Amino acid sequence: MEEELGAGVETLYVLTRQGEELVGALPCYLCYRSSRLLDPNQFMFGRFRRLPELLHMSFVPTMLLGPYFGVGSKFLLADSLDEPARQILGTRLKQKALDLARARGLSIQVTRISNESVESLDSLSNDRLHEVRLFPMCYLDIEWNDFEGYLSYIGSFSANTRRSIKKEMSRFQRSKGLVRRLQDPIAHDPALQRLAKDHYWRLNRAPFPFSDRFFIRLKELLGDEAVFYGGFLGKSLVGFSLMLRRGGTAYMFLTGIDRSGA
Repeated sequence: MEEELGAGVETLYVLTRQGEELVGALPCYLCYRSSRLLDPNQFMFGRFRRLPELLHMSFVPTMLLGPYFGVGSKFLLADSLDEPARQILGTRLKQKALDLARARGLSIQVTRISNESVESLDSLSNDRLHEVRLFPMCYLDIEWNDFEGYLSYIGSFSANTRRSIKKEMSRFQRSKGLVRRLQDPIAHDPALQRLAKDHYWRLNRAPFPFSDRFFIRLKELLGDEAVFYGGFLGKSLVGFSLMLRRGGTAYMFLTGIDRSGA
C-alpha cells in the first residue's frame, strides 16, 4: 500500500535496536501539498475547510505518526519485550519522530487507531498532538453464523432496516444481478479502477489515493489474503468490495459501487 500511495507522501520508519537486533519501529508519513491523499485539513476543518484554504491555512506539510490506515498498533515492537521495556522504547521512538518533524518544520499529527483493543501506547496521545483518522471506518461485531443470522440480528433492533435490506437484495436479484468472488481480479482491473475512483470521489471529493497499479500489486503481493467480490449485472461489473485478511482477522478495505444507473 505504501509503495502505491499517491505522489507527495514520503514514508519513513523511526527504528530502535538493542545491540544488533531491531526491536521497535514507528511508521511515519510526511504529507505535502502535492499529495493526492486525503490530507488532514478535511478532517480537522470539516465543512469549513474552504475558508482556511482561502486564508492559506493548512495542516500540511505535516508528519503523521502511526499507521496511516488506522489499523494495527501505533508502535511495532518485538514480542519478546516486557511491558516496562515496551513503554520505554515507545517513548524513545515517539521522541525521535517528534524531533525529526520539528527539525523539518512540520506540524505533527497522530493517526487514530480503529480498534481500541490493540496496543496503542497512550504516550502518543498525551502531548496534546492533533489526532486524526484519515480513512473513515465503521465497526461490526459479528454475532451470527450466516446471513440469515445477520438479518435476525438487524431485525432485533430495527425491523425497517431488515425489510430494507431484503428489499434491496430482492431488487438486485430480479434485475439478474449476481455477486461472486473474483478469482482473477486482475482481469477486471480497468473496471475496478473506474469503480474505485468514482466511488471515492463521490464520497470524499478527493482523488483515489493509489496508483493505477494498486490492485495488481496488491494481488501479486498478498495473493489469497486480498479477497475481491464483484457484483454483476449481466457481464458488467457494477460493484466490488476488497477484503484484506490474515489468520482469523479480516478488514474490509475498499468498496466501489456504480451509481450511474441507480
